[in-house]
Amino acid sequence: MSKTYGQVDENLQDEYTPSVTVISEPHRLIHDGMFFDMTGLGTGLANGASYDILFQFPAGVVGHLVNVEYTFDDAPVTIEFFENPTFSAAGTACNVQNHNRLNNNLTSSTVTHSPTVSDPGTLLSSRYVPSPAAQGGQAAGQMVAGEDYEWVLGLGNNYMWRITNNSGAAIDFGYHFNGYQPNY
Repeated sequence: MSKTYGQVDENLQDEYTPSVTVISEPHRLIHDGMFFDMTGLGTGLANGASYDILFQFPAGVVGHLVNVEYTFDDAPVTIEFFENPTFSAAGTACNVQNHNRLNNNLTSSTVTHSPTVSDPGTLLSSRYVPSPAAQGGQAAGQMVAGEDYEWVLGLGNNYMWRITNNSGAAIDFGYHFNGYQPNY
């Protein structure tokens, strides 16, 4: 059936009004099976020690990190984001899941923790999470730090997030990343 100018496809209309239903871009990416979730836990990170999370992207893939979030049981902690780290071993695979559980698409990137790193690469961003005792500090167990906006990652580059514990004692923490790889 051909449509005339100004005619709305009845499959796009809201069933209650003659309006077109529109969803957000992340919502659409989830429905298309291109939005992924990566989570992990770190336990017993010693004072002065670092924990690295490595993202490797195959050639031609543009990764997008939409949400980056960490929760710590003590602080201060620094969080740094690096481009093109030098590493000899990638580490242990992280839990990566498709947000659309009806879709079996897998991300083409590899996400690991605890790689063997000889050079962290170019520093892109850093965050400081203050001690709970510091003025304006958050209560232990509720300390959250993250990125404000999406990162569109460079073609053929690898990326690494480094968490460094400066609390004076061992800490436990969680991390959570949301991102997508459009392949339209």
